Amino acid sequence: MLTLFIFQTAARGDIPATACLAHELRDGLDFTDANGNTLLHVAAAKGKVDIVKLFVEHYELDLNELNNEKLTALQVAEREKQPGVVIYLRNAFMVISLAVQALFNEDSVNMYLTKVVSLSLSLSLSLSLCLSLSLYLRHQHRGREKQKAEREKETQTNPNV
Repeated sequence: MLTLFIFQTAARGDIPATACLAHELRDGLDFTDANGNTLLHVAAAKGKVDIVKLFVEHYELDLNELNNEKLTALQVAEREKQPGVVIYLRNAFMVISLAVQALFNEDSVNMYLTKVVSLSLSLSLSLSLCLSLSLYLRHQHRGREKQKAEREKETQTNPNV
């Protein structure tokens, strides 16, 4: 019952009701409707930018999730001519792809963190999304540094490795 209701509130753009329901269902927000649309697809199709932001920034719904037509929420927003959602989702993809680049470039993680923060703020993405990405990147970088130090220590103690 709550599942159907959250789809309805998201489609209407009812932020308080959607946020309340999303909080209640936070561990199960990955459901779809009969067409394979996620909550993100539905909000994107209806042009509900604030609802899309809520799902992306607070509940981290997957931007790459495909519906039965093999479309992402961004592609649905483009098809339905929802420019506000299209701009927001493109910006979110850009920031996330920059964050992913930082994960694989350990030598310049601080440069990427700076870019992620400035890009997030300049694109008016929420500070919570920006900080979440930054913290995640720092955590990943520290984990890689720790693994590297352990490998170096093992190599020094056992040169045959």
